[in-house]
This record gives sequence, structure tokens and C-alpha cells, in this order.
Amino acid sequence: MIHHQYRALHSVITLAGLLLLVPAEISLASQNQVGDPPQTPLLYRLSIPAAALHRLHVQIIDEMPQGGTVEFAIPAWSPGYYQILHYEADIEHVRAKDGSGRLLAVTHASPRVWSIDTSAQTGAPTRIVVEYDVYAHDAGLGFFGSNLDGTAKLGYINGASAFLYEVGKTQRPVRLEATLPAGWNLATPLTPMAAPAATIRPAAAGQGGPAPLRFEAENYDALIDCPLQFGQFTSTEFVSDGATFQCVCVGSADWDKARVSTVLGKIVHAGIQVFGKPAFARYVFFFHIGGKGFEGGLEHRNSTVIHLSEALKDGKSEEFQTVTAHEFFHAWNVKRLRPTGLGPFDYSQPVRTASLWWAEGVTDYYADLIVYRAGLRDKTWLLKDLADRMEELDNNPSRLRVTLEDASRKAWEGESEGFDGLSYYLKGSLVGLYFDLRLRAVSEGKYSLDDVMRLLDTEFGSKNRAYPESALLTDLASLSQTDLHTEYADLVSTGKEIDWNAALEPVGLSLHREMSSYLGVQLHQAKGEGVLIDAIETGSAAARCGLQAGDTLLAIDGDTVTFDAFKTLLADRLPRSPIQLTVLRRGSQIKLLGDSGVRYSHYQLIPSRQDADVATAMTLFLPTTAKSPIVP
Repeated sequence: MIHHQYRALHSVITLAGLLLLVPAEISLASQNQVGDPPQTPLLYRLSIPAAALHRLHVQIIDEMPQGGTVEFAIPAWSPGYYQILHYEADIEHVRAKDGSGRLLAVTHASPRVWSIDTSAQTGAPTRIVVEYDVYAHDAGLGFFGSNLDGTAKLGYINGASAFLYEVGKTQRPVRLEATLPAGWNLATPLTPMAAPAATIRPAAAGQGGPAPLRFEAENYDALIDCPLQFGQFTSTEFVSDGATFQCVCVGSADWDKARVSTVLGKIVHAGIQVFGKPAFARYVFFFHIGGKGFEGGLEHRNSTVIHLSEALKDGKSEEFQTVTAHEFFHAWNVKRLRPTGLGPFDYSQPVRTASLWWAEGVTDYYADLIVYRAGLRDKTWLLKDLADRMEELDNNPSRLRVTLEDASRKAWEGESEGFDGLSYYLKGSLVGLYFDLRLRAVSEGKYSLDDVMRLLDTEFGSKNRAYPESALLTDLASLSQTDLHTEYADLVSTGKEIDWNAALEPVGLSLHREMSSYLGVQLHQAKGEGVLIDAIETGSAAARCGLQAGDTLLAIDGDTVTFDAFKTLLADRLPRSPIQLTVLRRGSQIKLLGDSGVRYSHYQLIPSRQDADVATAMTLFLPTTAKSPIVP
């Protein structure tokens, strides 16, 4: 998942005719061990009886349990976005009945859980039917939630917001039947049932309306990881690296399908090149253009939804390219390659991992690499973007007090971006760069971060296993044949600064930056003389001097301070030069000694040796092709 502010179909079905592109990667049998009896799929039925009222209707049909209570719940959160989302507020009129239509008692003692009493059922009834309505009013065109607009003939479902799950049974196979208004289209990466590839099937006639469209998923996790887009939209399709890609555009028809497909084709080829082959048979890009709501992208296992403010046009937008590359790389990093806890999921509460910096931050580093390797952005752009990231991190005081591990674990308290001011997207991308450079240097160009990704995929992704947090360091050290424990701990588990000169010099690059004096204070003009100190940055020159929030700064080295003169007085002094501050504190005037501090700006990555040039240095960011060793 990525927010634009930080960066800045497997099937298409029409009820007048049905075009089905059938993916082959999902098997219902995969959930059962050899010799286990097959599990009966849980059946979901989706319909739209009241589009004008923004209401979806869902039925869940299950085998009747043998007495007692069965519980159904709505997730507290949606995978990829680490925030409690309160979907329960939009679940309405939950009721249940048995196979003969007799009502069953439903209690709602917990906000997200509905309990159904089946203890009185005996004899003939063999099934239970749970049904409810979903108030589909998510902002804009829908993103984290569901949206239905009968006037515009548009709808979108993020599965976590609409489909209840049977508590304790999320790993059983699932089927979905969707019945939509005549003439509406449906796009989804779900696997269609009993339909050949690339065939046209007319809607059923004389049966009171369109026939339901049927899909299957290996389990509930897979069901809600496959969005549904329905109504009126435009789309196109292309093939790359043996996989089929669908691009669905909603909200704007202002796009050149051929040119956008060409750009997407370059992105997906560069992404697939890291691993050697796609992790899917088919993949869907959903683009929501304009409107309100979260702007950015949300990854799914074989699709992504991306909300942009501007039309796709010819696909040349930097935001379009980088956000798309980021979300596409998630098909591996966080979906196929997932840390412990991120599948199978506990939907009832926050799930914490110390590895979000790798899942999100390293993915964002690869977003840059992908658009560069794809030839969509040049070397000047890449070096500037990486230098800008370094500058942003170095001027963020939270880097010294918040670790990447803490920023990852506490994402739930940090709006799914980090914690206490530190973004795991930002620092994680730079730590990814650091270890990419280190691997290339110590292996003399034989290995890179690409090989770490491939090794993780061999050990965990290909076996559908989540990796433990320790696996990242283990695989980095294995490929580098170097003890990286101290470096890894410094960058991930502490707030120690990244030594860019040490990382860049062996590969022929250096970081050039300008220095200026910087105290690290927030202030405003006092009512009388001087400026009033509002806040002090942790570890700053002001903190070392002993300056405190609430102090009034009257003078620097005897020169009178005003709000307008403050920056000029600092700029006149050399960075880290001795200074004396005259301060009014609780009615008493005191003197504080320290230094003028330092702030870095105008970052540039340049060749570090006379015999080096930028063109040579840029080979550092190309893929490595050596076969990664398999570590037992």
C-alpha cells in the first residue's frame, strides 16, 4: 500500500455477453492434505436490489452445524492497510434461517460478531442461510470499503468490507455467485467457474433476470483479496512474460489504451525480471480516477486498486508509473513473500510485524528501480530521487529516536505509514538501497538485493510459507558471505545514522550535500522582545544547549533576535560553531553555551573517483542475473 502524498481482471464480464479469462493458479484442492476428505465450499451470493440506496445484499449458505452456536464476523481491518476500519457500521439487517425458511435467533453482543443459535434445529434442515445488507458508501469510487452508485451505474467491493467470515473457518474453500443489473459489467481477479477461456455467453433469458456469475476461491483470504468492480467502465488487455494483464479504468475514459498498455508492459516486465517468472497467470490493474477518498494504491494478491487524481492519458505521469510499480511489486513482496502474521490472517485485531519496513519500504525502493530499468525514467531522475530521499530522512529528527522495527510494529498507531514521525516507506527504501549497494560491493557485482528476493521466494514464497523476521538478515548474510549483524541491527533496531560515504565509495559514488547552521527549534515572535520557543527537536543543537520549550530567546552571541532576523543570524554562522544564547526563563535571564548545529541540503549523488562516470555507476542499479544459492 502506498499513499500518493508520500510518492509525490482476471475476468471482464458483461451481462449482455460474458468474456472469461480463466486463471490457473488457484486450486480448491490446495487446502486439503492428501487423504483428507474434501471440504464443502462456503457459498456467498451477492446481489444489488437497491442500487439507488447504495445497498448490496449478501447471502451466505452453509451446512447446518450440529447444534450449538455458529458465529460470523466482519474483519476489523483490510490486509495491506494497518488501521481499524469499523466495517461493522455498514453491515445492516443481519438475519438467519434454516433450509426450510425458519428464522434462527441472532445476537450481536460484540460489534463485529453475530452469533446464531442453531441448538433448536433437529431433523430435516441441512443448511443455514445468513443474509444481510451492506451500506456501500465508501468515498469516491471505493477503495478500502465498498461503493455503489446507481445513478452512475458503478460499484466496487473491497471484500473485507462486505463479506462476513465464519469464525474459525477462514481456510475452507469458497464460492461466490454475483447477480448484477442487466447491462452491468463485472471485473474481478476471482477464478470463474465452468466457463472456457475467451468465450461469449449471453445472459440467461426467461428466468426473471440475468443468470448469476459464478466464481471460486481457495479460502476466505483469497475471496476478500480479489476486488469486484462492476457497472460501466473501460478496459484493455495485454500479455507479457507469459501472463495476461487486464487494465480497468473507472471514472475517466481519457486514456490511450495502447500507450498505457505499453507503459504497463514495461513495468510488469521489469518487475517480473527480478524473479524470473510471474507469480500468477493473470493480473488486474484497477485504476480509479478522480473523486474523493484515499489517493494511492492498495495491493492484492493478483491485482491492485490505484486511485489517482488525474486521468491516465498516455501513461507518462510519474505518479502513475511509480505507484503502479510499487503496487505491482507487492504481488511478490508482502503477498507471495509475506512476514509471519500476514497470512493466514487474524481479522479480529491488529496484527503486528517488525518487517513492514521490508514489505513496504524495500518495495518502494524497487518501484524506483523498476521504472528506471523499464526505461521510463532516466539516470538523472533515479539519482535525484534517491538523493531526495536521503535528504528527507536526514532532516527528520524522528530518525534518531524511532527504529524501523518500532515504526513497523506500531504502524497501527501511525496511520499505516510508520510511527512517531518516522516513515518505514522512506527509511525502509533507503535501508534497501544500503544493503543493495553492500551486496554488490562485497560480491564484486555478482549478487544484489534481487538475489535476496529470489532466495526468499525459493525458501518461503514458492512453498506458501511466511518468513520469520530473522530470515531477512539470514539471507542477506548468506549471499554476502559477510557478518552483517552489526550493520543490520544499527539500521533496523536502533536509530544510528546511515553511513552513506562508506556504502557509496566502494561502488564509485559519493554523496554531495551543503551544510548550514540549524538549531532545531519551532518558534514564534514573542509579545515583547525575542522569540518564544514552542518545541525542541530531540538530539538537536538546541537540545544540547539546554534550550527548553517555553524559553524566550533574546540574543545569539549578543545579537538581538527577532522572528524575522532568526534565520539570518544562524546563516551568518558556520555550522557547528560555538554560540552563546541569551534566554529568558521563568523571569530570569540566563546564558546557554553550545554550537550552532548543522542541517544538510541540496543532496546530489555523483561519481566519487576521477575514473568513474555516472553511466558506469548506473550499472549498479541494473538486475543481477547470477543464480542465487539455495541455503538449507
